[in-house]
Amino acid sequence: MEPFVVGISGASCSGKTLVAKNLADKLEGREHTIIQMDSYYRDLGNMKFEARSRANFDIPDAIDFNLLINDVKGLLEGREVLIPEYNFKTHTRESLSEGRLRRISVKNTRRSVIIIEGLHVLLKEPLRELIDICVFIDTGMNVCLSRRIERDRRERGRTRTEICRQFSDTVVPMYEKYVLPARKYADIIVDGEKAVEESAREIMSEFKNRISD
Repeated sequence: MEPFVVGISGASCSGKTLVAKNLADKLEGREHTIIQMDSYYRDLGNMKFEARSRANFDIPDAIDFNLLINDVKGLLEGREVLIPEYNFKTHTRESLSEGRLRRISVKNTRRSVIIIEGLHVLLKEPLRELIDICVFIDTGMNVCLSRRIERDRRERGRTRTEICRQFSDTVVPMYEKYVLPARKYADIIVDGEKAVEESAREIMSEFKNRISD
């Protein structure tokens, strides 16, 4: 009777976070938590800031998969876990002493739901094995770039030139190399250019089918 796990993957700014939040709103009183894979970026505090800024954040090695998988297993076992807090402006993890880590837990029951969203959620088999429904959000690169420019300028203080350069140099190539091929593991593929509400409804329908089996 472990919690039910939904994994949501897709390109950068494909709509993963919004779909995850909208899905959570539809869970009809079920206890739930959302885990963002971005929280598990490796700490680059040992590097000079210029080097950190040039790092490739779209490769799988940028993510601490071992920690993420251990935390998901902990939640499935009914334990409380500490989710890292990543600072995208400094490319470092906030320290425990600053009280920035998020404590989460869910009841060890099938009525509880864990939603994991991120670029490489479907890439690694040990993580996929913990997921009950694998979702891929299919969104055109032009749409993703437009959304990323808006987000990074607003939330991360980056210029349009910086954003476009990073998108062409690393985001698109790594999407084609790692993210898109993992689409084959998806149980359901939703259109990231449709309304978020519609995508969440499609996932919710699959969720209800699985729960009733």
